Amino acid sequence: LLAKVAALQPDSALAQTRLAAGLIAAGQGGVGVEHLRKALELDPRFTQADVLLVMNHLQKREFPQAIEAAQDFQRRNPESATPFNLLGRVYLATNRTAEARQAFVKALELEPGDPGASQSLAAFAVQEKDYAGARRYYEGVLAKHPDYLPAQMQLAALDFTEGHADAMAERLKKIIAAHPDAVEPRLVLARYHLERREVSETLAVLNELDETQKKLP
Repeated sequence: LLAKVAALQPDSALAQTRLAAGLIAAGQGGVGVEHLRKALELDPRFTQADVLLVMNHLQKREFPQAIEAAQDFQRRNPESATPFNLLGRVYLATNRTAEARQAFVKALELEPGDPGASQSLAAFAVQEKDYAGARRYYEGVLAKHPDYLPAQMQLAALDFTEGHADAMAERLKKIIAAHPDAVEPRLVLARYHLERREVSETLAVLNELDETQKKLP
């Protein structure tokens, strides 16, 4: 079906990319890559095709090709953080941590508060026990994306790591108020109460989940 769509829309980069994704998922990566290249010939700034091309090489552990594809992506999109985030991921996969850090720093310079780059740099900071630095990265994300749940949860995790479990609990309550349908903050808060043998509080938190959520492992 995707092949038929691509045949009906031969000048569509999106159609070529969707066909490539289908071929890659079906184990025909070599043919899929050719369609990705076709998509980029049709539209050199079609980000989705570039991302899929890099990720395909990365998943196949074709690291030189992944780096080359990401660098080519960057040359054609010099003001975008996305190619630098991809480069950083490839460098991390090859244990080139210094180059990965540089790539994420560049991504953050181009797009302050970028979640991908900020979370990667925060992870480096946590490894180095620079918790204040990690907080700055997560807070930078929230300055641009105030409702970004992963950054809020990472700040709660930092509270716990630094020995401030009560502060973590208070933060989690605020997160739950802002994201009433999210499961993760409720689970973490429930575990906090359970560790303190506060059974009624644990049940109160969990009972606010709907029936489908309660069935999650």
